[in-house]
Amino acid sequence: MKSIIRKKTVLHSHVFLILPSIFLFCLFSCSEENFFRETFANTKYYPELAEEEMIRERTDNKIPFTLNYQGLTGSPVCKFNVNGIEMITVLDTGASNNTFYESGLKKLNLQKDIHSLVTEETMDFYKKKFPQKIENKTDLEIYELTKQAFLDGIFIINEDAFDLGKTNLNYFTNQEFDILLGQSFFRKYKTVTFDFINNYLLLDTILMTEGSQLPLIINNQNLCYINVSYNNKSELGLIDTGNYTFIPRLGFGKSEINFDEYLNKHFYSYEEIKEKPTRILRFEGIKIGDIETGEIKGYYSNSIQGRGMNNGARLSCMYLSNYGCELFRNHVIQFDYVNNLLYIK
Repeated sequence: MKSIIRKKTVLHSHVFLILPSIFLFCLFSCSEENFFRETFANTKYYPELAEEEMIRERTDNKIPFTLNYQGLTGSPVCKFNVNGIEMITVLDTGASNNTFYESGLKKLNLQKDIHSLVTEETMDFYKKKFPQKIENKTDLEIYELTKQAFLDGIFIINEDAFDLGKTNLNYFTNQEFDILLGQSFFRKYKTVTFDFINNYLLLDTILMTEGSQLPLIINNQNLCYINVSYNNKSELGLIDTGNYTFIPRLGFGKSEINFDEYLNKHFYSYEEIKEKPTRILRFEGIKIGDIETGEIKGYYSNSIQGRGMNNGARLSCMYLSNYGCELFRNHVIQFDYVNNLLYIK
């Protein structure tokens, strides 16, 4: 694929607090993580097939992805060519912005410049945003607090440096991928299609005419939500391809809730979660438009299994469900960003 980032050396940066996607990181060894993913996704993964699946026939607008990538099984991962450099890329509709991780920054030789920006800009933001947390603390203590806040969700954004839309830069270590593409990238196109039958990402293709059509509900972070039906109740949730499974809100399909109260609410990573043991939840007959699912497994975000997310994301999922790839497996979904519609067949 041709380069998707302009070569540009000057970075104009400011700090932004973002509610991250429900993008799940490995908590255990890869074999243990795959076991959990296979359990909650109700399927078997084959990491040895990932490389072959990512190098299938492609064009600029038709990009093969794999659901078998080690450590991220169940979520779409592909290869993008960035400034002539191959990047392992996560396709995450549950993220507002794009994110370069440490390995990607190293490949682009940006990590030295970014480190200095993180220290100065993020500390300045932290002092202004959380003055109560830095009271009577030395500069060294503030720096240590800031480093943790940076890992928890305060990112440096370089709006002008990349031809991707808003892009975050972060220093998560020990990741086997380089970049995450979120809604700021996908919204550059009129339509974005995830073909979970053939495992292809399709950009700016013709509108789907078959299947069901649902309104997209867009929040103030440009994230896309839809209403599904379960137990004759309408349930609002985030469409999140960065999540391999289903994370229902507490009381999904049972209790009433005012979804509008939480759609644009910010949840912060420093807020505490009262954890409960993990239970495998089972749901049969969730309807996405006219499409009815079979048995879908999932877990609550306030369970131990939810530790793969930061606490801000976990709190959000307690009130608004997260519809990960498990709900769309063996289907094709298309985002129509012109008319704010989702098609599924």
